[in-house]
Amino acid sequence: ASQKPTVIKTIDMENRPTAVNVRPNDGPRRAFIATQEGQLHIYDLGNYLNASGGGAAAEIVRKGGVTVGRNPTHIAYAKPHDTNKVYTQGFDREVIVTSRGDRRIDWVQFAADFNSGVVRANPLTDTRLVDPIAAEDAENHGTESYVLSVADYGGKQVSNYRYGPVVFWTNQGSGKACQPPDGCATNGTFEFGGSFALPGGPFQVSGSNIP
Repeated sequence: ASQKPTVIKTIDMENRPTAVNVRPNDGPRRAFIATQEGQLHIYDLGNYLNASGGGAAAEIVRKGGVTVGRNPTHIAYAKPHDTNKVYTQGFDREVIVTSRGDRRIDWVQFAADFNSGVVRANPLTDTRLVDPIAAEDAENHGTESYVLSVADYGGKQVSNYRYGPVVFWTNQGSGKACQPPDGCATNGTFEFGGSFALPGGPFQVSGSNIP
C-alpha cells in the first residue's frame, strides 16, 4: 500500500496526450507532454523532483509549447557525446520526438530556461520507414558517434541512421580510420545503416555502443 502513487493534480488537455517524458538532468525540472495534433507541451514541475520534497500542486504549470509532427508517440533523450559536434547547445538541451502520423523524427532544442523551444532543421524522414513509433539515441563511450535506432511498428523492423560523425577517441594511431578531431563524416545529413527485420511490430527500442 505504501507504494501506491498519489494523484496530486489533474490537468485537462485540449487534445489527446500521446507521449510523456520527464527531464532527467539537474537544473529546471520539466515534464514534456506530446498531444495528438502535433504539440509538445512544456510543464514546470516546481519542487516535485526535489529529493527533499516540499513541492506544491500549484507549482505544476505549463510554460510553453513546440509544434512537432502529427501523432507524436515517443520522446527520447539525446545521449551524452564527447564534443557535441551535433548538439551545439549541449545534448541535455534537446529531446528527439517520433511523430507517427507524419512518419518523421524531430530534434527539439530548448532555451536555456526550458520554457520554450524550437524544432531544429532537417527532420529525419525516409520512405523506408513504414510506421515509425519510437526512437533511441545510441550510448557513447570512448567512440563518439551519432546513431539513432528507429522502431518501425508497421514495417516490422528496427532501422539505424547515422546523423553525425564517428570519432575514435580511444583507438588512435597512424593509418587508423575516423581519427580525432573530425572523424568520419556522414554521407549526407542522415546515413541509412540498414534494418533488422522482426516477426512482429516493435514498439520500443534501446540502443548502446556495445553488443
